[in-house]
Amino acid sequence: LSRNDSTSKVLSELKKQFISIDTKDNENYNALAYALMENDISSARRLIKLGAQPAEPVSEEEYPVALIPVFHQHTEGVQLLLENGVNLSAMKYRGISALGYAEQLENPEIYQLIKSKSRT
Repeated sequence: LSRNDSTSKVLSELKKQFISIDTKDNENYNALAYALMENDISSARRLIKLGAQPAEPVSEEEYPVALIPVFHQHTEGVQLLLENGVNLSAMKYRGISALGYAEQLENPEIYQLIKSKSRT
């Protein structure tokens, strides 16, 4: 439903009926998680605009949605989250921050993006 502007209106209506934009499926993923995994930036942007929470834990491992573009090394997703005020340096999973994962994955572009926006 989030893939284009005309169907994203349906999401707004569902939200008005108290259906959470962060509702998870049987795999424990929500729409924002899938959009970020697929690097579907326009859908992710719409979902965030509709109130999707990047800090929401997903998957059986319960990591924050915001770490998905770091794990998948999707620079555009990282940029989108940073532009929307997500403090990736504060997002942690298993005691390691997004910056730490970017460093471990040896992705200097994502590492520098997160570091440049770091609010410690």
